[in-house]
Amino acid sequence: VQTFKPSSPTMQLHIRRAEPRDLPGILALISTPSPNKDGNPADMGALGELGKVIRRRYGENLNFAQLIDVSPMTLVCTDSGDNAIYAFFSLSNGPPPMVDQKTQKGGDSASTFSSDWEAWIKTHYEAKDIHLKNTKFIAAFVSDHENALHTLDLCLSTSFTLLPQMKYITYLLPDSMILFPPFSAHKYVPPEDAHEDKATHHGRHHKGKRAKDDKAAKKAPRRFRSNKPQEQGKYFIEAPAKESDCPFVLEVCPRKEIIPPLKIRKARVEDCDDLLPMLKRQNMLQDKHYDYYLADMLESKNEENKTLVAEAVGEVVGFMSLTGAFDQTLLTSTFGLDAFDNFKKEVAFEFQDDLKNGQIRIDPFSKPNTPQKSLNESEASTTAKNAIEHAKTQSNAFCVSLFCIEDTYANQAHEFIKFAFELFSDRDYCAVSVPSNCGEIPLMKHFTQVPVRANKVSTQVLYVANRFGLGDVHLGVRRGVEGDLTDLEKLVSGLASESEIYNEIKQAVLPELAETSYLMAYVAEADSQLVGCCILETLLDLSPYSEQFDIEEYINLRFHALQYRPTVFRRVIMNPLFEHQAQWFFEEVFRQADITVLLYPVDTRSKNDYSTKRIALREFFPVRRRRRVQLTDNMRDGSQVSSPLAHNLQILTSSLLYEPKITVNSRIVVIGGSDVGISFLESLVYSPHLFFSNLTLISKDGITLRKEENSFILNQRCYTNLELKQMGLDHFVEIVHGSAIEIDRVLKRVLLNSNVYISYDFLILSPGVQFSASNISEEFSALGGVFSLNPCSEDKILSSMETFALHCEVLDTYAVVYGNSIQAYAAINGLLSQKAPANRVILVSPPSNFPTSCFDNDQINDEIHRVLKSLNLPIYRNYRVSDWNAMSDSINSVTIKNKDEKKEFVIENVELFLYADKKSVDPDSFKCINDSSLVFDNRLVVDKYFRTQDPFVYAAGSVTKYSSKYRTPWIHAYCDSREVGQKLAEFVLPLFDPTTQPLALAETTDLLKFSTAKKAEALLPGNLHYLHFDKPRLPSHTLEWRRKQSDYGRDLIIHRPPDDSTSGYFRIHVDPVGYIQSITYVGTRKVPTENILSLYGLHERYLNQMISRFDEGIIKDFVCFLNEPWALPLYHDRFQLFAQYHRQAMLSNVGDREVDELRQTIMNLLGKHGVKVRFKDLKDQMTNNLAQIPDDERVALYNKFDVSIERRYWDENV
Repeated sequence: VQTFKPSSPTMQLHIRRAEPRDLPGILALISTPSPNKDGNPADMGALGELGKVIRRRYGENLNFAQLIDVSPMTLVCTDSGDNAIYAFFSLSNGPPPMVDQKTQKGGDSASTFSSDWEAWIKTHYEAKDIHLKNTKFIAAFVSDHENALHTLDLCLSTSFTLLPQMKYITYLLPDSMILFPPFSAHKYVPPEDAHEDKATHHGRHHKGKRAKDDKAAKKAPRRFRSNKPQEQGKYFIEAPAKESDCPFVLEVCPRKEIIPPLKIRKARVEDCDDLLPMLKRQNMLQDKHYDYYLADMLESKNEENKTLVAEAVGEVVGFMSLTGAFDQTLLTSTFGLDAFDNFKKEVAFEFQDDLKNGQIRIDPFSKPNTPQKSLNESEASTTAKNAIEHAKTQSNAFCVSLFCIEDTYANQAHEFIKFAFELFSDRDYCAVSVPSNCGEIPLMKHFTQVPVRANKVSTQVLYVANRFGLGDVHLGVRRGVEGDLTDLEKLVSGLASESEIYNEIKQAVLPELAETSYLMAYVAEADSQLVGCCILETLLDLSPYSEQFDIEEYINLRFHALQYRPTVFRRVIMNPLFEHQAQWFFEEVFRQADITVLLYPVDTRSKNDYSTKRIALREFFPVRRRRRVQLTDNMRDGSQVSSPLAHNLQILTSSLLYEPKITVNSRIVVIGGSDVGISFLESLVYSPHLFFSNLTLISKDGITLRKEENSFILNQRCYTNLELKQMGLDHFVEIVHGSAIEIDRVLKRVLLNSNVYISYDFLILSPGVQFSASNISEEFSALGGVFSLNPCSEDKILSSMETFALHCEVLDTYAVVYGNSIQAYAAINGLLSQKAPANRVILVSPPSNFPTSCFDNDQINDEIHRVLKSLNLPIYRNYRVSDWNAMSDSINSVTIKNKDEKKEFVIENVELFLYADKKSVDPDSFKCINDSSLVFDNRLVVDKYFRTQDPFVYAAGSVTKYSSKYRTPWIHAYCDSREVGQKLAEFVLPLFDPTTQPLALAETTDLLKFSTAKKAEALLPGNLHYLHFDKPRLPSHTLEWRRKQSDYGRDLIIHRPPDDSTSGYFRIHVDPVGYIQSITYVGTRKVPTENILSLYGLHERYLNQMISRFDEGIIKDFVCFLNEPWALPLYHDRFQLFAQYHRQAMLSNVGDREVDELRQTIMNLLGKHGVKVRFKDLKDQMTNNLAQIPDDERVALYNKFDVSIERRYWDENV
């Protein structure tokens, strides 16, 4: 969160959100815990005397791990290296559980956390200003003794900074205790401030070191406390109790005692000298005459233009310029301001029509005695009509034209807007327009973002605030009742699926329906008017969600009660004026429903609920899917596993509610729905602390779902249909169906074939390459019956295949499959599966540019051609299409020619021609890219960081090639598309993430390394299932060539003849160390693809000592061997983490003597053989698992160690 200087001049303290990994360090602040029976070190019963004191302070059931997972705000103070923890601080939204336990013992069972604790507080204490919305309670605070006061100061100030709506932090002290340090101490004074003059003090919130040059320094607000500790007040003030036997003492820490309050006032000309340095630091004034510009702005104030400044501790820390004169027509025509009455309102006006005197007064604000212009009768009548219309629709908004504030006070910027509404007392709306490529500032949290109208383009993002929605109007939350139906019907009026939403609301509020529908509703009220409604559903079975989605990325399921609780979020409908208060609405729903988690399934009925979508996108967090183990007959332990959930899931927890989520409004446009583009968008959407509000995918066919069963299209296994559905990109990304025909890099916009422009701030080109019959001829590719075998054309090709199979013998026609790729063989099987006669299907295989067949395996190639021969399917090898004839614009005959053998054949009566030879860039994509003057050399040229020569245009995937300066044959097409998209996102994300430092991009010729396996799956002739994965390789590195290399490893091959019931070919390649690098399978039995693919990179010893068993002849069939019950845990999506965890645990449990022996053994080995390893302290690296040894060094080290005397010694002793 922030960095501060502690009392020690040699160390800096860093404060951030607490995480589960901090638990050991937190417990170390108290004592050395011993694990309980569940291995949970958070058990306070395992602690010593100090632990007992902590339990008395914060409750018997205090659990730090649970607080981290559940509390709305948990902080830790660490050193600058994030190695040691010095304090832990936790807040809760209501009185902690110990209060309920103690009051219930006393008979006051009605006072609970989920009920109206505000009434309970005011019953027992004199605390009129403490309310549900402005108060949090301390649930726990533990710290290092020497830094207790300092860390408490940091935790309190940071909490008030991050939660600007919070006015009080309270602590309920048991009446049997006295207030203890540091709560009872005087406020902290930094040591460096104690010796400085008061006028030069700097705020403790300021980041970085104090600059020597005051003109260039970022000046922070000076401290508002006294320099002398004895003159400082205390953090907490005891609230008077109304009863003498009250079981707790209420200690209150007010915000104003920790954070300097902002004083907003009208700007004066003399403020210019204070404002100039601040505006200059933040690059707000670029012109060299900016001082005159600012002075003129401060002087030229009138009824339509206002300027404000903010003061804190006597210093100017913020500036805002306002205007009531703006182009209202432009805004209303560009943005959807209908919900805000288009910034117009009806006003009362005085109208006097005295035609005899020709006088008319139409000014609604003019005084009765104001003289008016005399008009003749005709002029007066016309003027009167215009005046009446104008008077009825006066402007109801003002705009912020310039705004600047010091970072320390950014979260209090809404005080500006409150004062601005006082100045513009006749206006109800405040608008702010910012460029889309600017980050969202904290002020915008109090505004509602307005969408751009359909078919409109804007480089700006518009935010609107209403005077009644800034937070001063109390938003009450309660359970919905039957009497609310009339108001709720008005609330949902005009929404899409209005009747469906209203019926759901009735089921939630009518008692006779709520019991059977498992729904409940909560409503939000402002001044007795319903402004919001939230519908929840009781969760009856958690397992489908926990098994298919990685919920535990966000929560520990042990600390949350989900089943049989209203934890499924269905809808939220809010008045747009109050949408920015959705966080408070959800906070109260959590508290009153006594839940800590909301799960939002974005299923079919949620897709059309745009009101809910708009809020959920900002507040909820998307949950990644989990890979499921493929089980035989979908049975586990004799029970049927849950059916797949074909939708996305989002989550919101009480701890995530106030997790900073940065909104990125930059317009990011992706051209091409390839796996690379989808992977890139996935990485952006699932960035946990970033919300991209303006993502667009331009694709002719959108996100294509492929036919997975009996498909004739080669599957690269990057995404399954279920993955795409559970990812739910269409919920987060605007998908535009169309093709880009022009890229205007000057105006930064893309023209579609529908004659619509889409503007961008950053453009990502990932159209991919496809089979294209235009490689033969553009004229040829346009003929009827000619198809390129691409996924987007699968349905059309399948229909043509079915038609051909029905009539080919009657019409005496043929189908030609052209190509020497795996796709060509898959297409042949597709025709045969439609009952097309094999003698009516012709394979024409043109000469290949590669040194081996498309399978890179002679045994598989021979097996496939044996099947084709047995079917009597005609094959023409090394032939190319040289000519063709058409009839009625459809293919009729094809002439093929073999140049080497000087042979030529004419294939007559061709009804269907399927192209699967060379892949190339789509002609439209090529023209679009080439016309935009991007460097194109058969492929779009990029550097190793995916950059084109335009800094706002990136490209990745098979459409690209590396610049010639790298002198490499590698291209993205040889790597896994999903990994390529992820790597692209790694370099693009820092451009939008203010929490990370920009990547240092070294201009070297070393390329990025890609390691994910390249995969392929197809159904080949004879209904043979083909599955293959291998690490990324160059096509020239054939299997035959690799086998000759010294570091190849070995192949485990089982090849059964066709007459065997277990017929097929199964090859597993392991590297010299024993890691699985490649698997190839061809056979009639269908294998669990997801399970097999998960074996990549796994050591063969995990597979039940596979190599030893294979060499002993025990393994007769790999398909059966890998489907045995013992192997199922290997396919679990968390098996790799499980193995890594236990490896670390075993190493950490090894005594120092054993570790020293192991270190000495390896050091001796390194010394003998001169093997270099990139780590300094071997013991620390082994125990902490920090070493990442390159493959070549790892292989060399293992080979030396495997045959050494030290290996034998270590096996005997450990």
